[in-house]
Amino acid sequence: PPPPPPPPPPPPLFFFKQKPPYERGVRLVGSEMCIRDRGRAGEHLVAFYLLQYCDSVILTNENSKADLILDHSDRLYKVQVKSTNSIWKHKGNEYYRWDFRPGRYRPDDAEKIRYTASDVDIYALVAIPLGKVLFVPYNTDMKSTSKRVEDFDKLDTRKSLEEALNIINHVPTLKPFK
Repeated sequence: PPPPPPPPPPPPLFFFKQKPPYERGVRLVGSEMCIRDRGRAGEHLVAFYLLQYCDSVILTNENSKADLILDHSDRLYKVQVKSTNSIWKHKGNEYYRWDFRPGRYRPDDAEKIRYTASDVDIYALVAIPLGKVLFVPYNTDMKSTSKRVEDFDKLDTRKSLEEALNIINHVPTLKPFK
């Protein structure tokens, strides 16, 4: 018999509200997962962490400057996810590095996009090999950052989210959903 038709493409916006992982949509596996998918993998990892403490998370479409919209305590936050899976070696140390160039280019029209305070509230820095996320508040001076692998391995993701929200909006201590 002929193979079944492929599933329809997902809608441009995904909305997760405390659903179990098996209900969160299609996953790429094996040969389907490649280097260009690390951004989406990072977005899903960030959504996983955020959903442990926040009301809901929306994965935006590719035309949005923010990758995720976070709803916490009746306030919306725009989250830009930066993912890496490579290690940068410098002066005998190993680092994960994320780039926040002042602009990036959209392939369709090569228009320069700049992140501003109205575009992003929080950066989520993802180290794919460790499965960890560092949350940092938006900063106009931020062009790139790096963290030593050994320091990133000891990172407390919840604490970094709490600190970022506190800097932005003085949000009280996060409590996990039960």
